Amino acid sequence: MTIYKLMIFLDKAGKQSWGTDNDTLYSEKELLQEYLEPNGLAARRIVIDKKNKVALIEVNQEKLLLNEFYNWDEALAMPSKPECWRSFYFFKDTHGDEWWTPKNILDAEIQGLGSIHSLFLEILREFTKYSYDELSGSDTK
Repeated sequence: MTIYKLMIFLDKAGKQSWGTDNDTLYSEKELLQEYLEPNGLAARRIVIDKKNKVALIEVNQEKLLLNEFYNWDEALAMPSKPECWRSFYFFKDTHGDEWWTPKNILDAEIQGLGSIHSLFLEILREFTKYSYDELSGSDTK
């Protein structure tokens, strides 16, 4: 069995993509200087999807001080619904069957990002250059 954990930094207590108030498409340098560094996020790699106006950012986990951010459970309990790190788990067995943890199956869409499953697959393609099947060992090429 293969288990994947995807942590996404989201707004509105994990219900909406984290973004800006305008439609400007920022460069990697602007993202780093104006948004990531001031918020304590160090990027290992940035992929900018100009068509969908989305930046996928692989955060440097060694430099991330996770305890300085809210987690999803904390953010949900707060009236202000702050930004938080939200975890999603993907499981795939050796027969190719896949399923999600019961905690997240009812909340499979994120406003501004769409399907978490599709986002997860896109992140795998962009950052590993492999598909979900290839990584889990169930690819039948």
